[in-house]
Amino acid sequence: MSPELTAAIAAARAAGALQRRYFRRTPRVETKPDDTPVTAADRRSELVVRRILEAALPESGFLGEEGGALRPDASVRWIVDPLDGTAKFIRKLPFFGPCIALERAGELVLGVVYLPLFRELFWAEHGSGAFLNGQPIHVSAVAALDQAYVSHGYERDFFDRGMGATLTRLAHGVRHNPGFLDLYSYVSVACGRIDAVAMLNESPWDIAAHRVIVEEAGGRLTDFDGIPTITGTSTLATNGLLHEDLRRLIAGAGDGISPIGGDAE
Repeated sequence: MSPELTAAIAAARAAGALQRRYFRRTPRVETKPDDTPVTAADRRSELVVRRILEAALPESGFLGEEGGALRPDASVRWIVDPLDGTAKFIRKLPFFGPCIALERAGELVLGVVYLPLFRELFWAEHGSGAFLNGQPIHVSAVAALDQAYVSHGYERDFFDRGMGATLTRLAHGVRHNPGFLDLYSYVSVACGRIDAVAMLNESPWDIAAHRVIVEEAGGRLTDFDGIPTITGTSTLATNGLLHEDLRRLIAGAGDGISPIGGDAE
């Protein structure tokens, strides 16, 4: 493990310990300008994470969901969602935790995701594979859409973007939708529990760590157009084998399905 990965793991564990202390209390919930919820656990988790990461790399930049960007011109920066899954956290569901990524000169080099209620710690460094609690993980070997478990994001996001018919195609084209579980969906792709996840309107801190982990586990993470980015408006993470077939299904190309309505172009 590099010193940076060691620091990221320490920061994720510290934030997770704080979140366990807050969990299933009744949090005071505020609404941010983007209409998403935030609690004291989110803000305090980011402070804890930032303190540990800045001690490891004092001159690094920092992009956090709650605090925004610090030292934006730095060639090395941390990208952090201190508590991904805030809505689940508020509703007393266990699918939440910190996500931490490190970017050097525009390239993602490591990712750490921790689910504190499950005590599951995922991490990956570029070129070194992906791990869950110290054990190597790999994406699934499912290659047929009609056998695939594919999770998708909020239905409202699809309808708001004029992509309601995409949900119909997914429902007809794959075997099962195991539900939208925030950060848990992406790491479930990485360790083969599900085969793919399709999301809209993700922010860089939502997917940066997951991209490293999914790719190091043998999968792919792109936008719906196949571009490997963390700044797009759509996200498709798969085991790699299903990636192009799912892209075609999402686009409605040659799937033989005629759902009611249509996608906006």
